Amino acid sequence: MIINGENTGYFNSLRYIKSPKKIYFLEQNGHNISEYDFSTGEYFVLSILKIIDTLKNKIDKLRLFIIDEIDLALHPSAQHRLFKKLEKWYKDYNLLFIIATHSLVILEESKPNNTYYIENQNIYNPIYPAFITSKLYKLYFYDRIILVEDELAKKFVKKIIETKMKDIQLKYLILSIGGYENVMKHYTENDKTKFYSNAKVVAILDGDIKDDKKIRPYKSHKHFFLPFMNIEREVFDLLDDNKFLNIFEKYSSEKICNFKSIKMKKEILNKIATSNEVKNIYKKFKEDISECSDLNVEEIEDKIIEYLCSNDQKNEKFITNLKDFIVFG
Repeated sequence: MIINGENTGYFNSLRYIKSPKKIYFLEQNGHNISEYDFSTGEYFVLSILKIIDTLKNKIDKLRLFIIDEIDLALHPSAQHRLFKKLEKWYKDYNLLFIIATHSLVILEESKPNNTYYIENQNIYNPIYPAFITSKLYKLYFYDRIILVEDELAKKFVKKIIETKMKDIQLKYLILSIGGYENVMKHYTENDKTKFYSNAKVVAILDGDIKDDKKIRPYKSHKHFFLPFMNIEREVFDLLDDNKFLNIFEKYSSEKICNFKSIKMKKEILNKIATSNEVKNIYKKFKEDISECSDLNVEEIEDKIIEYLCSNDQKNEKFITNLKDFIVFG
């Protein structure tokens, strides 16, 4: 199972003789192959299993099993399966394993509190996968970092990538930082400290800051804007759009025109709504639908994001900008 992931029958003929210790042989095409002629990975796993076989009677005292370079000659899937077996044997047989490794597979599987990084005479713990990866390999978890202002913008950008750029093979991370000033300050700090190392970084800001002179000091930082002011404001503007409202009408046991959120918008239609009013109405709209349908707030928000992402005409320039960043950095 460790080597192949399933019982392929390949090792069914495995037998041993005592002379004076157990030596295993594998029958192939009428010939017996000694364990000493196995592949390096097969011999390594067999050696571990032979020792485990002598220790599998669980006793009260904890036994210590030390393995150097556990990833020796094993492909990543086999490393993963062996590591899972070690975790099981720890519980079943009261065996504590200390293993040395440079394997990304093992490092990602191991819990941070159980991982120790040794550098010269210093030992560090806990250790997280991204940190140790950068230390050992100069490889990083992400190829692209996308900074946005809030969680709604993050959902919108993620949905655009998932639906419009399915074939792009790289790893990206979208971070909601909070407010355009915080986004750009974080971007500036990354230029100095390289939080994300060699990953390419872009800031995607809400459209309401597009013409603000305050953004000028950051013009050298790669950035562009959402195709609308922000998610809440866009939904606020759509609350008198039947095409948008019809999405939720079919789920609702009440007429949407009777929703308190719709009435709240009508009351301020003849004046410029403040940011707080827009956010309150957006929140109330989700609550209205949730109260008279089987949709929860999260599902409602997903449908809102899906609708906004479907407007290819409005999103055309945004999608082009995002694709250029994803592909070319």
